[in-house]
Amino acid sequence: MNPTLGNWPMRFSEEQIHQHNKLVDAAAKLIRGEIHLDGKELSAPCWLAQRRLKKAMALYKQAIAINPTGWNSMLWMAKIEQRFAHWEESLSWLLRAREFEPNNTILAKEASLTASRLGDQEMAARIADDAILVKPDGPALQVNSGLAHLLAGHHKEALGRFRETIKLEPEQAMNRQLEAYV
Repeated sequence: MNPTLGNWPMRFSEEQIHQHNKLVDAAAKLIRGEIHLDGKELSAPCWLAQRRLKKAMALYKQAIAINPTGWNSMLWMAKIEQRFAHWEESLSWLLRAREFEPNNTILAKEASLTASRLGDQEMAARIADDAILVKPDGPALQVNSGLAHLLAGHHKEALGRFRETIKLEPEQAMNRQLEAYV
């Protein structure tokens, strides 16, 4: 753990580091198998899963109180909010995490998809485009950007993204189908 807040490096005592890591580890155990990952949809959490998720949320909040730049904890809190269909709260955590880790394309992908789910296609497209600046050779990022632009009514930008995806993954038939659709 070696974060910074603004331009000032944060220093943690051994006790703070130990406590932070203990909280994050405990929270991670509670959410195992309960989080949407890689498009895997889960049914609504049962009451026991809800209790575990809420407990994990409290632990992550305690970890963030120790390390206010803890973008990993913020990501998992966003994912927990998604399990409860709290999309606005999820987006808020994702955007906050991106403040501390702006070059993380996973955060950008998650934030873009969440913004899109909320109907803010302009924001979704901006975030996806930011991710492409970091990793221009990422086909999934190109597709996400293309879809966001398509939903936002930016057909020219969407077409450009899908054509770039074809260059990156010519063997993927879906890329050509997206290009043809636009």
